[in-house]
Amino acid sequence: NQEFINAFEADKSIHMLIAREIHPELKNFETSEDIPKELYPLYKYTKNGNFAIIYGATPAKADMTYKKKGAFHLLSQRFPEVRELTQRLHQEVKTYGYIETLTGYPLWIPPEDPHKAVSGKIQGTAGAIIGQAMVATQGILDTWNRKCRREDHGHEDAKLILQVHDELVFD
Repeated sequence: NQEFINAFEADKSIHMLIAREIHPELKNFETSEDIPKELYPLYKYTKNGNFAIIYGATPAKADMTYKKKGAFHLLSQRFPEVRELTQRLHQEVKTYGYIETLTGYPLWIPPEDPHKAVSGKIQGTAGAIIGQAMVATQGILDTWNRKCRREDHGHEDAKLILQVHDELVFD
């Protein structure tokens, strides 16, 4: 979906884009930080609903999670590519028993659980990317540490100490 791509490239929130579609009262807010406290739960419900769809929620379950009757249908009409992607990945699982991450890694998914396909594609790709980042970062740290030792700055070696989702923490 080009709107999602544009929002991502502009460092905008996909959740906010969708929240403004579902909840007209949020139309005038650009970011979640702009939302008044009394309306903030609508944004939170939207995020939860978005993740529910990614994890394979039925239309009824998605509406319950969004806390908005008809939200799933509205979003399916407004962003048909999301439903098309979900259906395509479900079919791939049923046909082949796996999906591929965007980096080409096969993820085996039981055909009786095709709802795990979208989550697998997204999280599997994210995992592969963060793994590549960790490997690349180690090379940078090694170079930095060698330089500091040569110049005798008295620093301890820098190291990667934690990885959580899409975040790397260094010491």
